[in-house]
Amino acid sequence: MQKLFPPITPYHTFEFPVTPPHVLYVEECGNPDGLPVIFIHGGPGVGCSEADRQFFDPQKYRIILFDQRGSGRSKPLACLENNTTADLISDIELIRKTLKIDKWVVFGGSWGSTLSLLYAQAHPAPVIALILRGIFLATKAEFAHLFQTGMSKVFPQEFERFKNFIAPDKQDDLLTAYCDLVTGPDRDMARKAAYYYVEWEANGVTLAPQSGLVDPNSETDIANGIIECTYLANQCFIEEGQILKNMDKIAHIQIYIAHGRFDSIVTPSNAWKLFKAHPKTVLKITDNAAHASREPTTASALVGYTNLVANLSSNT
Repeated sequence: MQKLFPPITPYHTFEFPVTPPHVLYVEECGNPDGLPVIFIHGGPGVGCSEADRQFFDPQKYRIILFDQRGSGRSKPLACLENNTTADLISDIELIRKTLKIDKWVVFGGSWGSTLSLLYAQAHPAPVIALILRGIFLATKAEFAHLFQTGMSKVFPQEFERFKNFIAPDKQDDLLTAYCDLVTGPDRDMARKAAYYYVEWEANGVTLAPQSGLVDPNSETDIANGIIECTYLANQCFIEEGQILKNMDKIAHIQIYIAHGRFDSIVTPSNAWKLFKAHPKTVLKITDNAAHASREPTTASALVGYTNLVANLSSNT
């Protein structure tokens, strides 16, 4: 089984102004002369962590990480102004051009897989390969699974807590109800709603339930709830079925997917749909794993993919 690489620190960090009022946090790690890879974090709104650097051999990769608008160390935190999927796609391409990168590998999980696919469809020429985890296609069926009819069957007690935070007359559409609260004028209520929202999703992150994944006093966790809830309530600002409809635009790009077999947040059927829609896809359903990227079997698959892509690139 492949192991994550040891922790590393960036050799370059900088603030990257984009559309006002946003200033993104960007970092570079590993080998400045290595194969460029950009890490696309999930959420939307989660931000990057130090552990996200460890999927890549630092001797072989020039590793670029950034916090998306309103997320993590980017400023202003939780800002929804000028914050749509199209804005994020533009940011990724601007980072590439600013860093004078001709071609790069794109790596993303969960919402990061969504944004990676959408970026590649908008800008296919610079993409060497896509390495994806926990496929999320941002469809109405997935929203219904997450907030009404699917994950609730796996976590019935937790779902009741999530549902009962909302007034009974609004429980038929929990996503919209939560979005109304997190974007409403009562900021104390917005924080509470954002916490309940992120807490609900956290139930499905790992196969073995873990407590303390969400901190009600964490500004970044609250920002995650505000941004993610807003994006999902707006169908991530894309058309229904947009990703699968546009797979022909990236038919030439190799895709590698790892997806936890017991992922209750985004089910393996999403990965299977993508696999069936794209002839150049390698799919591994990882056993004893749910949604998290660092569960051993999923992490092993992802590290195996990054090693493979690095070796293939060095031989071309």
